[in-house]
Order: sequence, then C-alpha cells, then structure tokens
Amino acid sequence: MTPAELAEWLDTEESRQAARSDGGGEPFEQELGRLSLEIKTKPVSQLTIDDYLHMRRIIECVHRHLVRRPDDAAGLAYWRHALMNCGHDPLK
Repeated sequence: MTPAELAEWLDTEESRQAARSDGGGEPFEQELGRLSLEIKTKPVSQLTIDDYLHMRRIIECVHRHLVRRPDDAAGLAYWRHALMNCGHDPLK
C-alpha cells in the first residue's frame, strides 16, 4: 500500500474493527501499520536499526496472516483488513 492509502485506511472504522487489542493502547496491527507508514515516508539513508527491526516485525505479521487465508467471505474480509492494518493489501 502507498503511504497515502495506508494513512487513509488506518483512520477507518473497518481498520479499528479488524485490529487485535490486548486491552491497552493501540491494537497490534494498527501499531505496525503506523510504524510501516513512518518507515515508508523516511529516506532510506535515514533508516535506523530500530526501523529495520520494525520492518522484520511487519513482514512477520504479513506472513502470519497470509498463511491463514480463510475460505468464507466474512473471514476473507476480516483477513484482508488485518493484512491492510500491517500495510499490505492482498488484492493488489
């Protein structure tokens, strides 16, 4: 997803509904989406070790969701939204 698409998506109700929460703070996938957005807008020369570690977490989140593709339509919508919260739209 482009930074603009991701920023717009993270501000939607669908994004909030698809995000897992441990009861405190921002839900996990939305946090990763915001980190992804931050990293995507940085020049490569300004990326830090922490940015690369966050990218690894984002990639792991995407891979974790990709292997769990559901068969039913309702599950597919939730699955896609959870992936989009991590910064990846599986339909693109």
